[in-house]
Amino acid sequence: MSHGDAEKTAFTPSPYIVAEMASAHMGEVERARAITAAAVEAGAHAIKYQIWSRDAGTTPDHEDYEALGELEFCRTEWLDIMAFAAAQGIDVAVDVDDLESLAVALEGGVDILKIRASNIACHELLESVAKTAKPVLLATGASTTEEISAAVEILLHNGAQDLVLMHGFQAFPTQPADTHLRALRFLATHYGQPVGYADHADSNSPLAYLIPAAALVAGARVIEKHITIDRERETHDFESALNGPEFKLLVQQLEQVRTALGTDEHPMTAAENAYRDRFRKSVVAAVDISAGETITALHIGFKRSGVPGTAPDEAPGILGKAAIADIPVNSPIHLKMVR
Repeated sequence: MSHGDAEKTAFTPSPYIVAEMASAHMGEVERARAITAAAVEAGAHAIKYQIWSRDAGTTPDHEDYEALGELEFCRTEWLDIMAFAAAQGIDVAVDVDDLESLAVALEGGVDILKIRASNIACHELLESVAKTAKPVLLATGASTTEEISAAVEILLHNGAQDLVLMHGFQAFPTQPADTHLRALRFLATHYGQPVGYADHADSNSPLAYLIPAAALVAGARVIEKHITIDRERETHDFESALNGPEFKLLVQQLEQVRTALGTDEHPMTAAENAYRDRFRKSVVAAVDISAGETITALHIGFKRSGVPGTAPDEAPGILGKAAIADIPVNSPIHLKMVR
């Protein structure tokens, strides 16, 4: 999807790569801008923000209440950040937490809306998101199949057109045993919708690159990964976040994996044909063969040849026939050389 281009199908190209800022902005607008710029430089297709109100969505006795107060942006700050992203030409995705944050996202010209797993049972929010006709990412982590089924039904019934079911959850970081990539196939088969993967592997591990690649192979059309600009500071959401240059490497690797996957057919590429010509065996003369001599199994062998000849499985078309001209030893034998 290209920013501001409604003619293009949502979530293309595949994989469509989303850079998740989460709370890495630390409540600083300039830092949010810097992270957005890093996502653009890395080649992400979208930058994703989380718009919420602490008091609207969290009670004072919750363990995160105080920290959320330091991270919260007001409406005008979010509009400024979203305008900055739009000017950079990157798609803007937003996790909406309630109807108020949905209104802010729409006012800011959001391209993609995401329903967090914490809101999968908030049916009024689901209905409102679906009715915007915006592409929707539905987080399914830590949700039951009954909850997912109900959410999918509500979204589709209320007009959601471009819906992707996102597998994955944040465990700061998420361990391989909790990743369960085969769930992607279940989601795609069971619900008949495209699927994506929100990766939260340890950013200091090779798995931060390997698991998204494996998810792509497993059928994910959308790959989401946290991004930051200084992971070494260990600020909010650093555990699974890649710095800008690392995120760029991830984008490049995913593109290489996409290319390597190829098509569902069995084509012969130019490189493969060159390999075939170089290494496949052909029918060659095992001895010097004189013109008029009848060729038997003793006269031929199967060898790699500098000039490709008749394939071994076509040898019966040569046996029992006479050579039209002299055939030196180790020369390829073609069907047109016998009668």
